[in-house]
Amino acid sequence: MLKKTFFLAASLATISGTAVADTVSVTNNGNTGSGTFRDAVETANTNSAIDTIQFDDDYSIGLQSEVLYTGTQDLHIEGNGSTLTGDKSVDTDTWNSGLFVAKGCASLTIENLSFADSFNNGLAVFLGVLSGDTYTPCSKEVSIELHNADISNSQFFGALIDGQATTGFNTDDIIHHACQDPWPYDVNAPISVNVTDSKISGSGQLDGDYDISLTTGCPQDFDGLRVDQGGDGDLHADIVDSRFYRNLADGVELDEKGDGSVEAAVGGSTFNANGDTVEIECTQAAHDAEVTAGDEDICEIGKYIQDLDDGFDIDEEGEGDMIAQVSGTEVIGNHDEGLDFDEADEGSIDVDVDKVTAIANYDEALKASEEGSGNVVVTVKKSSFTYGGDDGTQIEQEDDGEVDVEVKHSTISYNAKSGVKVEASDDGSGKLVIKNTNLSNNADGPYDTDDNVTVKVN
Repeated sequence: MLKKTFFLAASLATISGTAVADTVSVTNNGNTGSGTFRDAVETANTNSAIDTIQFDDDYSIGLQSEVLYTGTQDLHIEGNGSTLTGDKSVDTDTWNSGLFVAKGCASLTIENLSFADSFNNGLAVFLGVLSGDTYTPCSKEVSIELHNADISNSQFFGALIDGQATTGFNTDDIIHHACQDPWPYDVNAPISVNVTDSKISGSGQLDGDYDISLTTGCPQDFDGLRVDQGGDGDLHADIVDSRFYRNLADGVELDEKGDGSVEAAVGGSTFNANGDTVEIECTQAAHDAEVTAGDEDICEIGKYIQDLDDGFDIDEEGEGDMIAQVSGTEVIGNHDEGLDFDEADEGSIDVDVDKVTAIANYDEALKASEEGSGNVVVTVKKSSFTYGGDDGTQIEQEDDGEVDVEVKHSTISYNAKSGVKVEASDDGSGKLVIKNTNLSNNADGPYDTDDNVTVKVN
């Protein structure tokens, strides 16, 4: 049932010709019908005066299909401790849905709401407007906020914010020639994401309840939180006091392509045991696709490849910089890198890591790689990187640019290779400064650098 104030607001909107903000209440825990969450969202779709959906109690709501928001107005959902739960008898083969789905350019704020056992994504936001075969990108910045949200055991992504034409193609080792992205569009606008006091776990539940042989032919690259920005515009993310664990691919992946930068700040969070993925067979078709593409590493027919993933991953491609700050954060037992920052084309990397504990990640605790022209500046302080399966820290510049790495007041020990590895291109130079840092008991020594990288130890 709608609050009485809704009718007054609607009347005022009619009289004045302008929308007046108002609230719809959720008073029914059913899948459909009056007072349900679905009913509230459908009402907001048709009335731009509604900017808030309020759950009146901590409901447990079973959903047999997606609840879809297509309104143009920004929307605030206050869950009041409620849970949306999917029907696991529904098995789908592509990530084009979710328990709650938004399509368009509206900003969203979701608070005190859980998403469990989704038959698709937990939460999905597909940016831009599609009318028939005509796609219209967003003309303004889109903001997505999650506060005290809990997303668990989704079949695909935990939370997907899709504003890029290439979601699902991100795998390093094998081309998926038949992969079809269900939303192949670039948003062409800035995206801002704010996650606080939230938890995303168990995303990519492809075995057990679900069939791992997806008809899309796409890689099993399903992250806890995935944000993809394509075209013009920056990607900005703030993640505070949140947990990401046991997700099939990355705990969090931020992916920006086109003209724009990535700025990310993480504080007081954990990224643990992410990235176990699944094995992928090299078929004849996949082999032939790699040959056609001219790849150097062509998969061997009949062999299985496992493309492991990270705790926190940022990929920036095209013009634009990557700026990342990670503080007071735990990164443990991820199946590839703990923190993985990759920048391609023109643009620089600026990474600041403070009070980060990284233990037993299968590859580096921290990797920052610049493939295009641009500088790389990395500072690690008051952190501990131990028992990793590769270098403790690996910093590399593969093209034209300067590398400036400072490690201070930290412990980087018991790693399978070097404590700190720094590589600068032949056309650039670098420096490594180590202050008051324990680099003992790394298998290949305290540090490993190119000839054109100077080292200063205090």
